[in-house]
Amino acid sequence: MIENTKIKQSMNELTEDILKKIYLSVLLVGLLFMFVNFLNELKLAQVSITYWIAPLYTGVLFIYLFASRFSFRFRAYAVILLILFVGLLSSFFYGMLGPAVLFYIGSAYTAMLLLSKKETVVLIAGAFVAYTAIYLLWVYEVLTPAFSLDTYTHSLNTFATRIVALLFFVGLIIVSQYRVNQFLVRKVNELNQARSEVRRTGEKLTVQEEIAATNREQARISQEHYSALIENTADLIFTMSPAGYLLSVNSKFAESTGMKEEDLRSQHFKTLIQKDGEKKKFESEWNHMLKAGQAVQFLTNRHDQMNDQLLTYEISMTPIFTDDDELSFVICRQHDVTVLMNKEKRIEKLAYYDQLTGLANRVHFEERVQESLSLSQTEDKQIGIIYLDLDRFKKVNDTAGHHAGDDLLKEASERMADVVQRTGEIARMGGDEFAVLFQNRASDTDFTNMLEQTAKDLIEKLEEPYYLREHSFYLSASAGIVCSPDHGVDFDVLMKNVDSAMYAAKNDGKGCWRWCSAEIESHS
Repeated sequence: MIENTKIKQSMNELTEDILKKIYLSVLLVGLLFMFVNFLNELKLAQVSITYWIAPLYTGVLFIYLFASRFSFRFRAYAVILLILFVGLLSSFFYGMLGPAVLFYIGSAYTAMLLLSKKETVVLIAGAFVAYTAIYLLWVYEVLTPAFSLDTYTHSLNTFATRIVALLFFVGLIIVSQYRVNQFLVRKVNELNQARSEVRRTGEKLTVQEEIAATNREQARISQEHYSALIENTADLIFTMSPAGYLLSVNSKFAESTGMKEEDLRSQHFKTLIQKDGEKKKFESEWNHMLKAGQAVQFLTNRHDQMNDQLLTYEISMTPIFTDDDELSFVICRQHDVTVLMNKEKRIEKLAYYDQLTGLANRVHFEERVQESLSLSQTEDKQIGIIYLDLDRFKKVNDTAGHHAGDDLLKEASERMADVVQRTGEIARMGGDEFAVLFQNRASDTDFTNMLEQTAKDLIEKLEEPYYLREHSFYLSASAGIVCSPDHGVDFDVLMKNVDSAMYAAKNDGKGCWRWCSAEIESHS
């Protein structure tokens, strides 16, 4: 409960900090946007949005100045609805759905950061309906422009408003993600400290039991304290005989097995382990403890009957000896680390995998290349890298929006995975750039042919039409190829050369691949 309270408090502090940063962004960049838009409306002789936005910004400024008087939810809804209404007003008065969608995305992104999942879905759905309705009014000419579209489109002020809006949303995303990353790093450190504290607690229990073995009267008093401790802890505490039979268990252990405490006594511990692999692990650690005469710790998976789920436990087994160095019994403690393990896996995924496509990211790719280069020096292997860039991808984002661009990147990554399958490792290096790592014996003469054919297959696969959001898109891809050691023996050199080869392919007309050559290396 204490840890949950701390985590909840940390999350509240994080969201409060992000909300303050969002308010500052809205008030500073938003006011600049309103001023530039007002100048543009004066030029068009159509001052309309400013009359609506000014009171809204005034209200948000008032809420920011007197934030302590308003709840977090009220302040969050106020700034989210402000961003959303600015987009709706822009769409209603000007009919420019593309720029207005920026505000729709901004409000949705802000809602995901500050509100619950249900509230976010309702807000996004409602906003989508509103945007769609306004768009249809323009399509069926219920709404028509009251100014010259040519003047509006070619206005420097119009361009300025777009730049200010873009800066606002980019800044919003960068600031919020920076704060989230800081939060994750801090939580990793706290998890490491918690694991150290668990180990220290186990060592203290061991010391207490050694003292109890040398003083019978003190053992009786300590036993009373120990009994109170194990019955009021979330850990599974039990003792075993030298032969591995249960002598005593706490209530938490009995609950986890679905059996009564009296029924568990005299049961062999192995009978409670269902999987053969876990049984062998227990036998190995048990024998190691008996041979070394020291405590052992290891991880084990066991089905919890009370919650009907598979849990991961950190189990410690401490042997207790008599004055004659005979094994008396074994104290065991099982600590549920399922949540910690899941968090570590999520953190590893955030650190090493691209969140959009699920592919390895640049950090993971660099580590894999470094490992492969080390193996190539000792195992007579060579590595190859194909570096790809999608041609004309920027037009998809500009014409269909970033959501369509994201969908296209996902489909492109799936196509590349179909081509490469298990022969290579794909990573998204950033934006619309991808890299594929291959390994093979240096004596294999077909390795270069395989790389060329794979690059050709990848380009052909990526050139097939994409059908996204009721539209079709046609792209091409340019690729560069390098091999180690011919084109370098470290990551930085290989990536510089393969990047140069890729750009050489682009310069040669795109939709093709190029090997890194001496001429390309000299110009890189």
